[in-house]
Amino acid sequence: MKVKKPKIWEYFGKIFPGIESKEDKVQAVNQWTGETDYYENGEPIMFPYMRCKLTDKIVNVEGNDVHCDHADGDRTNNTLKNFTMVKNWANAMKSDAKNYDILEERLETMLKTLRKYKPKDRLNNNYKIDYTDE
Repeated sequence: MKVKKPKIWEYFGKIFPGIESKEDKVQAVNQWTGETDYYENGEPIMFPYMRCKLTDKIVNVEGNDVHCDHADGDRTNNTLKNFTMVKNWANAMKSDAKNYDILEERLETMLKTLRKYKPKDRLNNNYKIDYTDE
């Protein structure tokens, strides 16, 4: 391990500045910009909700479908800088990618393949995808 693990509230403080407990009313910051984050209607996104770094979806950090992610892919690098929170399926897709450039390259390869071989009835978006597990 590269550094001693900080306490959980130190990690959460990266996304919810000033948080010290579950009872705190703290606004989330965007994991890409570091700026306070808002729903599309302009309401502030408050703990326990935040925007997933990889999907841009609003998620509940207390849910069992949100993972802590090592941004650089190195599971021994537990620095605060390397800490992100993402949906479980996005984390699984990222897997062992050492950085977001590698992830992007892999996703582009997958999309190219899917677009080449997917059934013809899906070419015009006639196929409905169920996102209820989000």
